[in-house]
Amino acid sequence: MEHVLGMDLGNSHASVAVVQDGRPVLVPDDAGRVLLPSMVAFQDLGVPLTGLDARRRRASDPARCIHNVLRLLGRDMADPLVTQLQQKLAFPIVAGPSGKLCVRVGEQVHSPSEVAAVLLGTLKQRAESYLGASVRKVVL
Repeated sequence: MEHVLGMDLGNSHASVAVVQDGRPVLVPDDAGRVLLPSMVAFQDLGVPLTGLDARRRRASDPARCIHNVLRLLGRDMADPLVTQLQQKLAFPIVAGPSGKLCVRVGEQVHSPSEVAAVLLGTLKQRAESYLGASVRKVVL
């Protein structure tokens, strides 16, 4: 039977669920936690850190830890909320190569949708590990 995941990507936390025995079940991580902090820490080399790993990294390197990125989706630099957020966040919000709003991490520039995709990928990996099978269908 092919599984379909349900994902909730929030400003502060994200989660993933799957239907088992006719009921939705939140998928836990290896430690039993069902909520993933909606945070991504980009490193110079290697895979970005997500969730609690990113939150821990924030203490030592806040400019590389992206959070509250969903608030930036679909906005442009002239939006008053962007101006407000820019004053509170440790990472710069910039206009990207195509003029769209992005976040700068070191020399890299990431769109809000790219950051969200990293979180969604982590949730998908969590679910596939839990199910022991590959998943191709997701409802957001």
